Amino acid sequence: MPTVLVAGLLAVQGCNWIGLAYGAATYREVRRGEAANVVAAGDRFYATRAEDGIAVIDAKTGVVRATIATPSVDGSVDDLAVHGSLLFALDARPPGSISVYDIANLDHPRLVSGPHPVAVGPFSGVSAANGLCIVSGGTSSLTAWRFDSTGTLTGPLAAADLGRGQPDVTIAADGGSALVSTHHWGPYFGVSRLRFDSKRSQLLESGTVPLDGAGFTSGGAKPANFPIVATFVARNEALVAHGRGVTRITIGPNHSLIRGRTIPVGGPAVSASSLNGTAAVAVGGDGPLVLLLAVEGDSVRVLRRISLPPGTIPGGVALGASSVAIAARSQGVLVFMR
Repeated sequence: MPTVLVAGLLAVQGCNWIGLAYGAATYREVRRGEAANVVAAGDRFYATRAEDGIAVIDAKTGVVRATIATPSVDGSVDDLAVHGSLLFALDARPPGSISVYDIANLDHPRLVSGPHPVAVGPFSGVSAANGLCIVSGGTSSLTAWRFDSTGTLTGPLAAADLGRGQPDVTIAADGGSALVSTHHWGPYFGVSRLRFDSKRSQLLESGTVPLDGAGFTSGGAKPANFPIVATFVARNEALVAHGRGVTRITIGPNHSLIRGRTIPVGGPAVSASSLNGTAAVAVGGDGPLVLLLAVEGDSVRVLRRISLPPGTIPGGVALGASSVAIAARSQGVLVFMR
């Protein structure tokens, strides 16, 4: 390769790395009391409020029914996951911790496990399903934990590093697969597939796909809202929200990942949630909105567009049986009937 071309490539890569470092350093950070992530359970939504803990919200009225303090003094709640009557709360700010609540009484979550120390930073997320809990770890190690029916956590049982970082994770309902947003190198990001081998206590990677235009796009925020978020719409099918829109991902033969078409959504897709064949996508930018999509076989069609107030910076989205909720930073949680 000619010396001039090599020098040019190195210069471009250097600019990419400078831009990436600048993006990481200047990325929006969630402040105390702001709503960053939200999940649905029954007729309640639960939203993170950083150092102010967890808000319990009526899914029909949007009224905040209770606020739950952080599980540790000087701690934070930055991401949440739900499995049955268990609520998993991640403190994604170093040194990091994971806790579990029993939400059989929806308005009065009861701490049953933790806080347990866990590797995090600078972006981290949590997901839980069928006895398996994973904390993505960001530039720290991704870790796998086991939990029982009471919410007692055991672990970490295994760890993995998929590249230069893994800012978010989503586990399929059966616990058989996890999709992890992955920083491959430089300005290049994608999604990787993991599975937990319980016999050997190992996390095994079995495929990755790049996502054009994904990365430090507008709409994300530290420490738990990196704008590459997957949601499973079927056992082996997922939609991934990222800067260019929503991309369909299929887990194919031999556990490989197959990238389908990318659907433009009118701006950067920030997060996604799904329930019974319907997906909700939060879209940032100049015209923030929530997009409701019907996923039917190989087709994805728009059911509804919900415009958000001008200036809204959407974070996590949660789809409930009758309503959809958006964590909207200083505006709190916005609830709309489906």
